[in-house]
Amino acid sequence: MVLRVVVGWLLSSMALLYAQEPGIMLGRFRLLPSLRFAGGYNSNVLYSNNNATGDTTWRITPEIRLKTNQVHWELDTGYHYSRQQYLETDIQNVDEHAADATFLLKSRRWSLKLEDLFLITKDPADAEILERIDRRQNRASAVYSIFSPGKDLEVMLGTPIKLKCSAACSIRSTLFRTW
Repeated sequence: MVLRVVVGWLLSSMALLYAQEPGIMLGRFRLLPSLRFAGGYNSNVLYSNNNATGDTTWRITPEIRLKTNQVHWELDTGYHYSRQQYLETDIQNVDEHAADATFLLKSRRWSLKLEDLFLITKDPADAEILERIDRRQNRASAVYSIFSPGKDLEVMLGTPIKLKCSAACSIRSTLFRTW
């Protein structure tokens, strides 16, 4: 009898351990830190038509995300820094900072999804131009979805918004419809 209780307790504990999502719980929110490392080889680093130069590259990306999934709404937001480094041809190295957020408001018959991504990169202007260029972009979208009672049909109305930031910011918006 004692053996059955101990084995049952161990099995249920293991099931709970595997069922839990990764991350650190902060009230209703889950904090998800991560670190990615990648490497590779680029056979034409300078994008040359005449004199292709190859080089080995690595990329390291620390990231932190904050997520929650409630009954009527979800939030997923995060930040990452990424550094791509070439071993011999350092003019193609890239630094990137990105912050993003997705908010979803939902019911049984409709949902509203708002997304935004802000990205800053510091990368080469061109293979022949050695100066570094700071590029900034902000992409946002809003999508409203209506579901049929059996959820076998979804109608989406949305506006992708592209914010292009330079000396002056301009906003482009397109209305689209998908069934």
